[in-house]
Amino acid sequence: MDEPMVSFHAAAFDALTGLPNRGLFDDRLSQVIGISNRSGRRFAIHMCDLDGFKSLAERAGNAGADAALKVIGERFVAALRESDTVARFGWDEFAALQPELEDEEDAHEMADRLQRALYAPLAVGSESYQIGVTIGIAIFPLDGETGPLLLAAAERALRRAKAQARGGVVFAQDNAASSA
Repeated sequence: MDEPMVSFHAAAFDALTGLPNRGLFDDRLSQVIGISNRSGRRFAIHMCDLDGFKSLAERAGNAGADAALKVIGERFVAALRESDTVARFGWDEFAALQPELEDEEDAHEMADRLQRALYAPLAVGSESYQIGVTIGIAIFPLDGETGPLLLAAAERALRRAKAQARGGVVFAQDNAASSA
């Protein structure tokens, strides 16, 4: 009886951080799209890339980087509402799903909470590291009506934010306006 749950957990959660993985995030995103289509409510996707993490990994090694990622995941979860989802997408990339968005300011506030979650330095061994986060945000249905379109819009906004300055926040609509 326990084996299927272990298999589900292994398939749906990141082994290192315990956060949802890309597959579970995509499933939750599909559910939120369905709910939003029925309710007419908007939601946001926040693509997050850690700033300064490569330097931490080079100095602290794999074990130090792994320990830091666990703490970062815990801080992100603590910064969000229970209804939000934060997932680990890649080595130093995370995504957050913010259902029931009232307006763009709600998305800005969540981005601010994610950034503040990393204000305190990370202690790894005897060293202390300052990590930041750059964020690209896509809003349903303005930036797309499907999961792949929304994720692509958030990723484009993230790339633009990283090109402008580390630690920034860019909305996909801002990206679209400046690309035109």
